Amino acid sequence: MKSRTAERPIRGGRAVAGATRPRRQTRKSGAASELRFRRLFEAVKDGIIILDGVTREILEANPFILELLGRSKEELRGKKLSGIGILNDELAWQKMFEKLERTGSVRFEYSLRRSEAGDVKELEFVCNSYDENGRPVIQCNIRDIAERKEGEQKLREALHDLAQAKQELETRVLERTADLQQRNAELEAFSYDLRTPIRAIVSFIQLASEEYGNRIGPEATEFLDKAVSAAQRLDHLILDVLAFSKATRKPLVTQNVDIERLMDDILQERPEWTMPKAEIRIQRPLLPVRGDKASVTQCLTNLLDNAVKFGRRCPGSDIHRTGRRSRSFIHRG
Repeated sequence: MKSRTAERPIRGGRAVAGATRPRRQTRKSGAASELRFRRLFEAVKDGIIILDGVTREILEANPFILELLGRSKEELRGKKLSGIGILNDELAWQKMFEKLERTGSVRFEYSLRRSEAGDVKELEFVCNSYDENGRPVIQCNIRDIAERKEGEQKLREALHDLAQAKQELETRVLERTADLQQRNAELEAFSYDLRTPIRAIVSFIQLASEEYGNRIGPEATEFLDKAVSAAQRLDHLILDVLAFSKATRKPLVTQNVDIERLMDDILQERPEWTMPKAEIRIQRPLLPVRGDKASVTQCLTNLLDNAVKFGRRCPGSDIHRTGRRSRSFIHRG
């Protein structure tokens, strides 16, 4: 019986020794975790400040923030953020901590002026509150955002310059549009004044040719006919300039254009392009096109006019108008 009684403390002793092993392992694990945190705290390239959640005084600061602020750890420990020149505004300080208590996290930017260095540090603060062994703690991660601020400032300046350039361009366009409108009005007035004496010249030459053609002989009559043709050509050139000026001012309206019908309309309006003065043959069918009808009309009119004008230099020439799916053209042969 004694031997059994003597064994019990031994078992108890073994039980106590077995229970202490997990505790030692827990302490070792905690020490290793704290060492890792300390190494990270010391080596991280962001500033870290640990505040007491009740007194809001600085408990710890890592080397990066010490270098950034140009202060020692002893200068920071036991002080509040306002004591090192951060959030000197009491109202802003109070609002920041009220939000931190509500949400558990707060972010803000602050421009810190270092009096001894005379420069300004642009800092971003991200503060989070948590509980450490029943004690409220606030961790503030602080980052130097000078480069980002500089980039944002350059972007704002670029946007400002772009907006200013856009305004200047719009102003210039309006001024040039007004100037162009004035020039077009002057051109129309000048063209009208220019066409009036040309029509008078044509009329007087035609009268002279009819009245005195038999007296001056065929050679002189031919000269008068050439003078009439030249004057009429000048009048057509003036009309072409006016038509082109109006075409450039009108907005383009894209639509399906029946080329066959358009060609017939153009030929009916220009009797001088019919026999015996000219022979124009249209090879049908002509394919429809899609474009601005006024511009297409002007284009076809100019092409036919040039074909007739230069075709007269080649006796016996005729003008063919045909169409293909890829393009339309005038062939003069």
